[in-house]
Amino acid sequence: MVRGTFNRTLDGDTVTLFRDDWLKVVASKRAPAGQGNREKDGKISDSLLEKLEIFKEQKKYFFLALEYSHTGNTALRDKYIELAIKQDSSDMNIIFLRSLQGQSKKIPRAVVQRVTKKQAKNEEWSQLARTFAEVGEYKGAALNYCRSVVASIEDGNIFSAAFYLKELSEKNLFLPLFEETYEKYKKAGDIWWTLRSLQELGWWKEARQLLSTHKKAILKSRDILLLRELYAALGDMDSVKKIELEEAREIDHGEGVVFRKKNTSKTHSS
Repeated sequence: MVRGTFNRTLDGDTVTLFRDDWLKVVASKRAPAGQGNREKDGKISDSLLEKLEIFKEQKKYFFLALEYSHTGNTALRDKYIELAIKQDSSDMNIIFLRSLQGQSKKIPRAVVQRVTKKQAKNEEWSQLARTFAEVGEYKGAALNYCRSVVASIEDGNIFSAAFYLKELSEKNLFLPLFEETYEKYKKAGDIWWTLRSLQELGWWKEARQLLSTHKKAILKSRDILLLRELYAALGDMDSVKKIELEEAREIDHGEGVVFRKKNTSKTHSS
């Protein structure tokens, strides 16, 4: 898949990057739901049909599973995933194919532990990030994507840094992390950070319900941040304006830091 002479020296990281880039290019040609492989009348293109026949003749079940996944045919995807795993039951194959299937719970814990331990030992941060993402361990995924980007920049591998930074942004890992903070602060009874988590998730109905449920506590607290959100949710814009003016008087600035002069509220942490 590499342009240039065959005697070109490629280290492990470069080979991995070429592989990842190739998978992304293939996926981009299929998405969404295989539209890149369909003619205007909705039929699968002749070129794809020919490719599928080649893969079937050569029993390349892994690639058949990939192609059917990209075209949105989950039944055939699952059929060839099972055949591909029987054909190659390596740890990486199991993790990739089960995650492609959306069945990460079927991945044995021992498989995940072996793979992540090896990747961490070899400092394969981008692959470790992918593994964590594939098995639903999102904090580990975010951490190691960041490690990968930092290491690539420090080594001068800017394309690699940009590649995995883009992939990180496409994973939307902030969503499960905000869901975790929502559950954490809801359990702790912290109204402010529960509200902020809901807002970042875009769960506006739930945010309004939270403010309504705790209306008395918010009014009693006199916390200007929560009061502003409450009045905004109630459509009381005159009160919002008064709160903003009060907030302006409470804000101070020193040594490049903006902070509130007073905070007597127990409803949220600073």
